[in-house]
Amino acid sequence: MTVGFDVYNVRFGDNSCANLYSGCDEVSDFEFQFLALAQNAAASLIQQVFLDGPLGDFDSDPTLTNGCEANPFNRCDIWIPYALNDSGVILMEYFNFSDSSGLTDGASSEGPEDINFDTSTDPQITYAIFTPVPVPAAVWLMGSALVGLVGLSRRTKS
Repeated sequence: MTVGFDVYNVRFGDNSCANLYSGCDEVSDFEFQFLALAQNAAASLIQQVFLDGPLGDFDSDPTLTNGCEANPFNRCDIWIPYALNDSGVILMEYFNFSDSSGLTDGASSEGPEDINFDTSTDPQITYAIFTPVPVPAAVWLMGSALVGLVGLSRRTKS
Protein backbone atom coordinates (compact mmCIF):
# COMPACT_ATOMS: atom_id res chain seq x y z
CA MET A 1 0.00 0.00 0.00
CA THR A 2 1.08 3.59 -0.45
CA VAL A 3 1.09 6.41 2.09
CA GLY A 4 1.87 9.62 0.27
CA PHE A 5 4.63 8.66 -2.18
CA ASP A 6 6.05 5.83 -0.06
CA VAL A 7 5.22 2.13 -0.31
CA TYR A 8 4.62 0.03 2.81
CA ASN A 9 3.79 -3.49 3.81
CA VAL A 10 1.27 -3.49 6.63
CA ARG A 11 0.43 -6.24 9.06
CA PHE A 12 -1.87 -6.27 12.04
CA GLY A 13 -0.70 -7.46 15.42
CA ASP A 14 -2.17 -8.13 18.82
CA ASN A 15 0.11 -7.47 21.76
CA SER A 16 1.32 -4.46 23.70
CA CYS A 17 2.88 -1.44 22.05
CA ALA A 18 6.06 -2.15 24.05
CA ASN A 19 6.33 -5.61 22.50
CA LEU A 20 5.36 -4.65 18.94
CA TYR A 21 7.35 -1.42 18.59
CA SER A 22 10.84 -2.02 20.03
CA GLY A 23 9.93 -0.86 23.53
CA CYS A 24 7.53 1.86 22.44
CA ASP A 25 9.54 4.33 24.49
CA GLU A 26 11.06 6.57 21.80
CA VAL A 27 9.39 8.38 18.92
CA SER A 28 11.91 6.72 16.60
CA ASP A 29 10.16 3.39 17.35
CA PHE A 30 7.24 4.53 15.17
CA GLU A 31 7.11 4.65 11.39
CA PHE A 32 4.89 7.75 11.45
CA GLN A 33 6.12 10.31 13.98
CA PHE A 34 3.61 13.14 13.56
CA LEU A 35 -0.17 13.30 13.75
CA ALA A 36 -0.51 14.33 10.08
CA LEU A 37 1.53 11.31 8.96
CA ALA A 38 -0.51 8.95 11.16
CA GLN A 39 -3.70 10.45 9.71
CA ASN A 40 -2.38 9.84 6.17
CA ALA A 41 -1.60 6.23 7.10
CA ALA A 42 -5.11 5.74 8.52
CA ALA A 43 -6.69 7.29 5.42
CA SER A 44 -4.56 5.05 3.19
CA LEU A 45 -5.71 1.95 5.09
CA ILE A 46 -9.33 3.00 4.70
CA GLN A 47 -8.90 3.71 0.97
CA GLN A 48 -6.61 0.83 -0.01
CA VAL A 49 -6.94 -2.02 2.48
CA PHE A 50 -10.32 -1.99 4.18
CA LEU A 51 -12.37 -2.53 1.06
CA ASP A 52 -14.83 -5.19 0.04
CA GLY A 53 -13.57 -6.95 -3.04
CA PRO A 54 -12.43 -10.20 -4.63
CA LEU A 55 -9.86 -10.86 -1.87
CA GLY A 56 -12.49 -10.57 0.86
CA ASP A 57 -14.96 -8.25 2.51
CA PHE A 58 -12.40 -6.49 4.69
CA ASP A 59 -14.61 -3.45 5.19
CA SER A 60 -17.82 -5.19 6.17
CA ASP A 61 -16.28 -8.09 8.08
CA PRO A 62 -13.81 -6.87 10.74
CA THR A 63 -13.01 -10.47 11.76
CA LEU A 64 -10.96 -10.88 8.54
CA THR A 65 -8.31 -8.60 10.07
CA ASN A 66 -5.77 -10.24 12.37
CA GLY A 67 -6.48 -9.27 15.98
CA CYS A 68 -10.13 -8.40 15.36
CA GLU A 69 -12.65 -10.86 16.65
CA ALA A 70 -16.41 -10.97 16.56
CA ASN A 71 -17.83 -8.48 19.04
CA PRO A 72 -21.24 -6.97 19.71
CA PHE A 73 -20.32 -3.72 17.94
CA ASN A 74 -19.02 -5.45 14.76
CA ARG A 75 -16.14 -3.02 14.65
CA CYS A 76 -12.40 -2.97 15.00
CA ASP A 77 -10.14 -0.11 16.04
CA ILE A 78 -6.76 -0.06 14.35
CA TRP A 79 -4.14 1.77 16.38
CA ILE A 80 -1.25 3.57 14.71
CA PRO A 81 1.20 4.91 17.30
CA TYR A 82 2.93 8.16 16.44
CA ALA A 83 4.08 10.02 19.58
CA LEU A 84 4.77 9.94 23.28
CA ASN A 85 3.57 12.50 25.77
CA ASP A 86 5.37 13.85 28.84
CA SER A 87 4.10 11.01 31.03
CA GLY A 88 5.73 8.47 28.76
CA VAL A 89 2.40 7.10 27.59
CA ILE A 90 1.61 6.77 23.94
CA LEU A 91 -0.74 8.81 21.81
CA MET A 92 -2.13 7.18 18.72
CA GLU A 93 -4.26 7.63 15.65
CA TYR A 94 -6.97 5.04 15.12
CA PHE A 95 -9.86 4.30 12.89
CA ASN A 96 -12.60 1.75 12.87
CA PHE A 97 -14.65 -0.01 10.29
CA SER A 98 -17.81 -2.06 10.36
CA ASP A 99 -20.73 -3.27 8.32
CA SER A 100 -24.08 -1.54 7.95
CA SER A 101 -24.62 -1.34 11.72
CA GLY A 102 -24.47 2.44 11.60
CA LEU A 103 -20.76 2.90 12.25
CA THR A 104 -18.58 4.27 9.51
CA ASP A 105 -14.90 4.28 8.68
CA GLY A 106 -13.11 7.24 10.18
CA ALA A 107 -10.04 8.48 11.97
CA SER A 108 -9.44 10.41 15.15
CA SER A 109 -6.82 10.96 17.81
CA GLU A 110 -6.87 8.67 20.79
CA GLY A 111 -4.80 8.53 23.91
CA PRO A 112 -3.11 8.40 26.23
CA GLU A 113 -2.69 4.65 26.30
CA ASP A 114 -0.48 2.51 28.51
CA ILE A 115 2.37 1.11 26.41
CA ASN A 116 1.91 -2.25 28.18
CA PHE A 117 -1.81 -2.57 27.41
CA ASP A 118 -2.17 -5.89 25.57
CA THR A 119 -4.68 -5.57 22.72
CA SER A 120 -5.19 -9.35 22.68
CA THR A 121 -7.41 -8.83 25.75
CA ASP A 122 -9.80 -6.68 23.68
CA PRO A 123 -11.48 -8.28 20.64
CA GLN A 124 -11.97 -5.00 18.82
CA ILE A 125 -8.47 -3.46 18.95
CA THR A 126 -5.31 -4.28 17.02
CA TYR A 127 -2.16 -2.44 15.96
CA ALA A 128 -1.17 -1.64 12.37
CA ILE A 129 2.54 -2.27 11.87
CA PHE A 130 3.96 -0.54 8.81
CA THR A 131 7.22 -1.60 7.18
CA PRO A 132 8.67 0.51 4.35
CA VAL A 133 9.29 -1.30 1.08
CA PRO A 134 12.71 -0.28 -0.23
CA VAL A 135 12.84 1.09 -3.74
CA PRO A 136 15.16 -1.09 -5.87
CA ALA A 137 18.34 0.55 -7.12
CA ALA A 138 17.24 -0.19 -10.69
CA VAL A 139 14.32 2.21 -10.27
CA TRP A 140 16.67 5.03 -9.18
CA LEU A 141 19.03 4.26 -12.06
CA MET A 142 16.21 4.24 -14.59
CA GLY A 143 14.76 7.47 -13.16
CA SER A 144 18.08 9.28 -13.38
CA ALA A 145 18.58 8.00 -16.95
CA LEU A 146 15.15 9.37 -17.92
CA VAL A 147 15.98 12.74 -16.37
CA GLY A 148 19.25 12.73 -18.34
CA LEU A 149 17.44 11.95 -21.58
CA VAL A 150 14.93 14.74 -20.99
CA GLY A 151 17.77 17.15 -20.32
CA LEU A 152 19.62 15.99 -23.44
CA SER A 153 16.53 16.37 -25.63
CA ARG A 154 15.96 19.90 -24.33
CA ARG A 155 19.57 20.77 -24.97
CA THR A 156 19.46 19.54 -28.58
CA LYS A 157 16.26 21.54 -29.23
CA SER A 158 17.93 24.80 -28.26
